[in-house]
Amino acid sequence: MERMTLKAARVNAGMTQEDLAEAIGVHRQTVAKWEENPQLMSIETANKVCKVLNVKFHQIFFARESTNCRKQINL
Repeated sequence: MERMTLKAARVNAGMTQEDLAEAIGVHRQTVAKWEENPQLMSIETANKVCKVLNVKFHQIFFARESTNCRKQINL
């Protein structure tokens, strides 16, 4: 499965940064920071975000970025 950015998941869900922020109880600026670096959020918060956006946790945080990753790290 291909990786999806947090921003792409949010846009696909038809939400603005403000909408997502309100849905999980944070400031819009916090969502903007997470879109730059999703690893900044806690596991608990990441699970809330995934539930609101209707995506699987691994799509944003664990999926491979491309099929070339396997070759680059010799798996």
